Amino acid sequence: MNILEGQLPQIEQACFRLYNPQGNATERKQAEILLAKHFPTFSEQSLPTVNNSSPTTNLRPTDTALKCKLLLEVGTSPYTQMFALLSLKNSFSSHWNTFSYDVKIELTDMRRKLNVAVMNVIKNCLSFDFIGTSPDETSEDFGTVQIPSSWKPIVCDVSTIKLFFDGYNQAQAADAALFMEALAILVSTRRSIFNNEDERSKFLAAMLQFTSAILKNEKGFDEQENTYEFCKFLLRIRTVHQFSELIEKREYNEWIELIYNFSTKCFQPAFWHLPSVSHLIHFWSKMVFSVSDSKGKARPASHDRLETLAGQLSIAFIKSRIELVDTSEEDFDEFLEEESDLISTMELLASVSRAKYQETCGFVKTIFNNLASQLNLIIWNQTVGAKFTVLVYIIGAFVSARPPASNSDDNDNLDGEIVCSVLQLMNVNENLVAQHGDACKDAKLDLALIYFFQMFRKSYIGDQSLRSTKVYDILGDTFQLKGLPMILNVLVQKLASNLKFWATNKHIVSRSLSLLSDISSGYSSVKLLRKTETAKIMLVNHTSSYFPFLDEPVNKKSRFQYYAALGRLLLSNDDNLELEFMAFVEPWTVVLNELLNINDLETFRSEKAQNVIEGIFRDLRGFSSSFQSKSNYMMFFNWFLPFTNVLLKGIQANETNSTSIAILKFFSEFVQNRSQRIVFEVSSPGG
Repeated sequence: MNILEGQLPQIEQACFRLYNPQGNATERKQAEILLAKHFPTFSEQSLPTVNNSSPTTNLRPTDTALKCKLLLEVGTSPYTQMFALLSLKNSFSSHWNTFSYDVKIELTDMRRKLNVAVMNVIKNCLSFDFIGTSPDETSEDFGTVQIPSSWKPIVCDVSTIKLFFDGYNQAQAADAALFMEALAILVSTRRSIFNNEDERSKFLAAMLQFTSAILKNEKGFDEQENTYEFCKFLLRIRTVHQFSELIEKREYNEWIELIYNFSTKCFQPAFWHLPSVSHLIHFWSKMVFSVSDSKGKARPASHDRLETLAGQLSIAFIKSRIELVDTSEEDFDEFLEEESDLISTMELLASVSRAKYQETCGFVKTIFNNLASQLNLIIWNQTVGAKFTVLVYIIGAFVSARPPASNSDDNDNLDGEIVCSVLQLMNVNENLVAQHGDACKDAKLDLALIYFFQMFRKSYIGDQSLRSTKVYDILGDTFQLKGLPMILNVLVQKLASNLKFWATNKHIVSRSLSLLSDISSGYSSVKLLRKTETAKIMLVNHTSSYFPFLDEPVNKKSRFQYYAALGRLLLSNDDNLELEFMAFVEPWTVVLNELLNINDLETFRSEKAQNVIEGIFRDLRGFSSSFQSKSNYMMFFNWFLPFTNVLLKGIQANETNSTSIAILKFFSEFVQNRSQRIVFEVSSPGG
């Protein structure tokens, strides 16, 4: 039976009168008397002198604690909750030894829950949007926190920081993350809330000091959530404070060394957690960026030490990912499954590696050569292949980090050397596949190669990267690839090979086509690609007979991208364009003529006809999207106009299935006046 039954409204009203700031002393006195009757352990007059003995009721402290616990569960107002919590606290303080072991455990758990509730309130208060800016709360890199000026005495007090760090050290592992999350918000406090720079400097110094203490005792790092919040906290410190503010602190040198040791430990397979590692790498990339402009100039030793640590950190990361392959195949597969986050992290790592690029590239080449010596030229070694996959991703990220304007020839030489290593690996793998078949195919490696080529295109092939570089010289000396067109030919050969031999692999097909589309979208790169032998062959032999992925149902949506890219490729050369156009559309002309001669709608409803119609109109939609000028569009218009009845019959016969959707999407593209391409003469019958 509820021991508070019938008394709750009266108790809640008394709690309100007790804590109401607008009430008077008489009302509060009456409330105290009433509450002392029901909860003898609470009496503001008797507590200091009577040690919580009740002036009104003969109850044991354990009985009162039970009533307070119940009130905490059923109370509806914040005043009631506050009273119940204070009563429990007083019971804790004055009568701890009188409670049984089971009650102590229960009350301790309630105290833990209280701490969690309080920290959630503090966190929500600190992160509240007081000025209505609505920051992106999903970002870990948003700006300063606009705390009200009235909070200044508390927020700017170093003892407040110490309180949170003490709470983190004393909290159970499952709850410690809340304290670190609150600290990550607190460290982002706006600069203007401090009275002067000296006060803010002391605030930052305290953060570094307490952070170093946690790094030394490694408190809470066995819990992933705690590690994640701590890494986010480190990133927030660097984001909010300038590098010059950090290095001038007496605590900085020890602090950065401890973070380096912590980072290398987090890279180890046993402690790996990608979100935490991403924050750490982001932290280091921001640190390294701050000193990158000072190379070759007089600068403090702390800059050189930071670059040294960054180089060692890059090597430690690479080494840990290679070791992961030997540690656990399951963990390695999981590591690659998080590809988008993984690539983002590796690209940040690439910016860190630029601090000591020669040493890092040297380490990568050493591992590459060691793995190459383990290759069996008769059959593909999957374990060695997995390690190569990691290296190819890393090399791709390194190449992508090439600065567009401020890069040196020395770094281009280093890029050229590691690019050569990847191309040699690709050749070895393709030779094994050609000799021994599917047993030597490696889907993960081919996905990594596509990423590598995408990054190489970004840095060395794109319209903004066509100037001569040392990379081309090294590729020319090693593979006799004289100039960018020959390099592009190797790239498109690989993409064509993927489309042929990975027809059923949706991911490889879509990413290969995405890269082909990117190259064909560049004004300069598409013209260079048009000159390659492989591109010329693809324009002549583009149907499913040569590229079987077109017949696979999983690749339906990829047909649009494929023919849009080929369309841009075809139109990039005006010489003999009309003849080449008619040769390109000849396979479609044959199919459309066959469909045009079918008069029976039932035949159009057959599964075979539906597949043919849906496929050809997906292809035509992609192809027609590449026509931007009037002359080119009219060429397509005049060719397709005789086949419009196929379109009408297809709609009539398949109005309730996906075939009609493919037809309508094509027609929508066909009539879209993209780039003002649809301009007929006044007397045109096509008007």
